[in-house]
Amino acid sequence: IPKDDDYIIVATSSDETGTGDYELSFNMSALSIIEYGDMVEGNLVTHEKDIYQFEGNEGDVISIRMYSETVDSIVTLANQEYEITSDDNGAGGINALIPAFTLESTGTYLISASSYYDIVGDGDYSLYLDLIDTTPIEVNEPFTDTIADEPLYYTFEVSMGDTISVNVTGKEPTLDTSLTLKTQYSWYGSDDDSGYR
Repeated sequence: IPKDDDYIIVATSSDETGTGDYELSFNMSALSIIEYGDMVEGNLVTHEKDIYQFEGNEGDVISIRMYSETVDSIVTLANQEYEITSDDNGAGGINALIPAFTLESTGTYLISASSYYDIVGDGDYSLYLDLIDTTPIEVNEPFTDTIADEPLYYTFEVSMGDTISVNVTGKEPTLDTSLTLKTQYSWYGSDDDSGYR
């Protein structure tokens, strides 16, 4: 809630023509503190969400991950006034990921952990908040790097109308590589096996 005030809840059917009994619940959500580098574990019950608060600085590049074996996970990032972005399956399967998001101002931020439309809403989960490094790269300048347990993030600048191709080739026979292309708010595509590995 952004400020002290009287608020109104409006309950209706999605198409404004349905009729029938319903139940409305109104609860206060407890805030838990999370910091960069933390992993917290929680348990969700259908129709509920867990809220976490952290302090961020302008220019921080962060990653938020939510993993669960039973909960169809969704994570949402918000500031004190409005929702900024969210994700429900960016980490694959029913796991959620907000990757390489740059905070635009210094202040208090909120992360909500919940289930996607309450499809699968009960169960344990793990939530990660990380401050990540990004590496600037240049067009037509190939390089080598090493993948360990965490994704690697690279940034580049192009202009509207430019056509690009991106290729990553594992140097080891057992390394199955994957790529994702995105901006701050939009996903433009991903690829796993078009190059066979």
